[in-house]
Amino acid sequence: MSDIYKADLKLILKNTENETIKQLATEKLQYLNSHPRLGWAASIARGQSLNDLKYRYKNAIPDEKVKIMDILHNAN
Repeated sequence: MSDIYKADLKLILKNTENETIKQLATEKLQYLNSHPRLGWAASIARGQSLNDLKYRYKNAIPDEKVKIMDILHNAN
């Protein structure tokens, strides 16, 4: 599951213009790459990231909304 999560974060970094979203994705990737994870911890982090994206969706520009929705849809 963490490999898919990392791929999602890399996709966000590649496709967003929003600096706040880029920063959030970068921080999450750095955390994943620097800390050992247990299955439940990765699940909690993924859930929090999805919640963060849902929150960011409200203020995103239309192109970013489409990308965020794609990520959220593929996460389920």
